[in-house]
This record gives sequence, C-alpha cells and structure tokens, in this order.
Amino acid sequence: MTITAPVSTVTAAVECVDLSYQFATHLAVDHVNLSIAPGEMYGLLGPNGAGKTTTIRMITTLLTPGTGSVRVFGIDAAVRPMHVRRVIGYVPQALSADANLTGVENVDLFARLFDVPRRVRKQRVDEALSAMGLTEAASRLAGTYSGGDDAVAGHSGPGGRDDRKHHVRRTATLPPGKSLGPVVGGARSQRPF
Repeated sequence: MTITAPVSTVTAAVECVDLSYQFATHLAVDHVNLSIAPGEMYGLLGPNGAGKTTTIRMITTLLTPGTGSVRVFGIDAAVRPMHVRRVIGYVPQALSADANLTGVENVDLFARLFDVPRRVRKQRVDEALSAMGLTEAASRLAGTYSGGDDAVAGHSGPGGRDDRKHHVRRTATLPPGKSLGPVVGGARSQRPF
C-alpha cells in the first residue's frame, strides 16, 4: 500500500515518513508518507491485504516499522513506544475477550497493554465498566455472559455489544482529561488524533 498525504508545518498528531513493512516476501506497506493534524479524522481505505492494519499497528507501536519512522504528537514511536501508547487510543477490531477471565480482568488486561499507570488503573477500569452499566456483570467470567450483557465478551456485530465492548476498552485506556462521545451504532468510532 502506498499513501501520500500533504505535510503541514503544524506539529502533527501522527506523522509517518517512508513507512514500510514486509512479511517474508510480501511487501504489506510500501513507503507510506502521511501527516494527520491534531483533531483531524483520518481513514485508511483499501481492499483486504492492502496494508491498512499493518500501518495502524506500526503507528500504535504494536509492530516495529521495517523502514521509515512514526511520530505521534512529536514522540518517536521507535524510541518511546510506551509514551506513544499513553497518548493515543486504539482498539483492534479483531481483539476478543478471553472467556476464562472476568469482565473486569479483560478490561484490566487491555488497560495494562496500553500502560495505564498502576496507581489509576483500577479507577479507570471501574469507571469504564460503570459508564457502560457493566459493574454487576464485570465480576463474572466473560464466557458465562448472556446475550444481554456480553459487552466485554463481545459477541455481536456493528452497532451492538461489540461497540459497547470497544467503548469500555477505550474508556479504560483514555489519557487524563480526555472524554469520549456516545457509542455510534454501526460504526467503529475511534477517538480522533
């Protein structure tokens, strides 16, 4: 996938320079250059296998770029990956809950993945579960959730419980002072950069 977007003089929320990634013999991302301004909504469109998810994984520090660089709010993602994770929100579309963990354990695991500081992690997890009306269900194993409360386990399509699951996880990993709008049915609403 090759993407080139205009570059601005404003400090970019996300900046990719000559970003590339290769899986064995398959070049998944081919010299992506883009700059996303703070507050700007940006989408990556393309067919399956075009490199969209690979690009997002490099931006969010889940993959190390093969070549090129990523900066998030001026922070070099290769040098300070955990700092980048603290200032962004990312919920992978295919990440599902572990049925052998409770709802609160699943959300806590996600908060730990994004390095929510230990001193505030429990509070953030509790607030996220409470905001979605899942406090009572949160202590049960995710695999025992019924169709009405499996927001953390997530077994439905767009606009349904998967959106509540993503909302809970995003709320638990929010940087201080950030808030989310309502869950939008039929859309994977991600926090803008």
